[in-house]
Amino acid sequence: MNRKRVARTVLSRLGMMIILLASVQPACAWHGKGHVRATRLAIRLLPEDVPEFFRHGAAMIAHCSVDPDIFTRPMAPDALHKTESPEHYFDLKRLDGLDIPSNRYDLLKWCAGKDIAPSRVGLVPYAIAEWTQRLTVVFAEHRKWPANPHIRMKALMYAGIQAHYAEDLCMPLHTTIHYDGRAKPDGSSPKSGIHLKVDALLGKLPAALEVQADAAAVQPFKELFPRVVGQLKASYALVEPLYKLESKLPAYKDPLKADGPVAAFAVDRLKASAVFAARLMLTAWRDSARIKLPEWHDRPAGPGDAVTVVTPPSQAQPTSADKQTPASHPAGEELRVATYNIEHFMRMFDQEQMPDRSRNLTELFRDDEDLYEVARTLRLERMNAHVVAIQECCSQGLLERFNERRLGGQYAFVKVFAGNVAGQYLAILAKPGIEPLEVRDQYHLEADSVDDPQLRRVKERAGLAAKNLLFSRGPAFVKFKTPGGNVLWIGVTHAKSKYGNSPAVTKWRIRELKRTRQICAELIAKGGTDHLLLCGDFNDDFGMDDVERTVGADALAAMLEGDASQKLVCVTRPLVLANPQLASYHCEIKPARYRSFIDHVFASQATAKLVRQVYLADDPIAAVASDHFPVVTVLRFGE
Repeated sequence: MNRKRVARTVLSRLGMMIILLASVQPACAWHGKGHVRATRLAIRLLPEDVPEFFRHGAAMIAHCSVDPDIFTRPMAPDALHKTESPEHYFDLKRLDGLDIPSNRYDLLKWCAGKDIAPSRVGLVPYAIAEWTQRLTVVFAEHRKWPANPHIRMKALMYAGIQAHYAEDLCMPLHTTIHYDGRAKPDGSSPKSGIHLKVDALLGKLPAALEVQADAAAVQPFKELFPRVVGQLKASYALVEPLYKLESKLPAYKDPLKADGPVAAFAVDRLKASAVFAARLMLTAWRDSARIKLPEWHDRPAGPGDAVTVVTPPSQAQPTSADKQTPASHPAGEELRVATYNIEHFMRMFDQEQMPDRSRNLTELFRDDEDLYEVARTLRLERMNAHVVAIQECCSQGLLERFNERRLGGQYAFVKVFAGNVAGQYLAILAKPGIEPLEVRDQYHLEADSVDDPQLRRVKERAGLAAKNLLFSRGPAFVKFKTPGGNVLWIGVTHAKSKYGNSPAVTKWRIRELKRTRQICAELIAKGGTDHLLLCGDFNDDFGMDDVERTVGADALAAMLEGDASQKLVCVTRPLVLANPQLASYHCEIKPARYRSFIDHVFASQATAKLVRQVYLADDPIAAVASDHFPVVTVLRFGE
């Protein structure tokens, strides 16, 4: 069984397990619907300076926002229920006018002195503050390791739990002794059922109802705990108005009248819950910038994890970019750029382009599966790049169709560049907001300065012999402007392969790469910006192979030559130095000697200073989609 079939079998079984697990529904679906709706609205209210992964993680955050309820009865064991239940409410009047202590244990001490069980008072203000602070710490980790997928997932989970408690505080009956009917003289509840009716209201609002909350109101809190207490008091003030609506509340299973005062109350609470949760999340993001993680706290890279790239000072000299004013680089703007060689991408459309009567259905299904795998790889959260440089690409029309049908049109700029090898083109995709300013893609027409008779047969097979062309495939460059106004060149190339390798072919590859480096130097010097990133399949790793030793030169090292001001930095090299066994070209059906790291990223010195992460997107789906893993580079402007 080949490598694709084995991996597909495993993935299909995993997918079936996920479907089976997802079919198990929580018991308190109505209450869950309210939390999910409020949390999704909260995420929509967040400003763009909150990380993109977080704003796009609404589904996961909303999913986790239900969890605190399943930690109580009837699902949770009794011990967990007794611990968790007080986290959801707070009876303000039981404090007898005492200012709410800012620390959980100070409240517990006060309760002990008054011989009051803490569960009679409740602890939700502390749950909110503490989960907000936990999220703050995770955001601080994300600032240091922005590509670590485990940190991102942890942030989404913590935010969901925080959102639940925040939304509970916006429910007036969670703030009073009259939480389920007017309390009896002994303080016990009559259990009138009003609590259940009110808890169900948010979930009863029509799904088609567009609730618009004021995004301008979503500002971080100057002080966390006092504002939590302020929200507690604001909710408590609504207890009496809510009891005046008691006779109009629909029964738990009855629908809600969309135009009555109860619906207006529900919409108001939905907005209040969303705004409060969003402000807490924004507070956590702001405060995370103030946290200095200790030196002993590290997240070492393991298999599949991100690897932090530290550019050696010797490779990154000060440039004019360092002297720009802070306004030229908005603080913290992140740009993710991926390079991806998609094995035989053009061939995946063969059956699709044939007339119906000529199609081989077996091959058509295989092509469809291959295209699905490529699309899934491009949409991976770890791969989800703002700009993607593709090698072995299909034609312009097919790539546009693939972007629309398979990627949902997520890329606004779709450009395939002409090359000298039919069916193996270069391309660059860019998401909306990444504005193309200029394209330079005619380098493939340059002639080779050497007319070597030994190369003619090789060049004839590639279609390069007639004009003795220098480049096999590329390079091509696009100058982009980011939403924050930062301008940089992003290039893509695909160097001559080692097929039919010989001293003549190796010298040809060296000439290709030397000229590629010269083009980069020209763009850095005269292209309007000293920011440049070149991505691609260089068909060579660092160090000399047998043929390179014969000619006395390492082809890839040619990319690091040049004058000091225009010298390039290989930002992928630290990955290989950290793990010499790491391979971006990973074809398992070939001998191990073919596995190597040949997909590299080179940066100008100004851009190398912006690199925060470089990593392989080596998820299982990527392993079957192509014989190359994508390589992702994360730039951060303005830090």
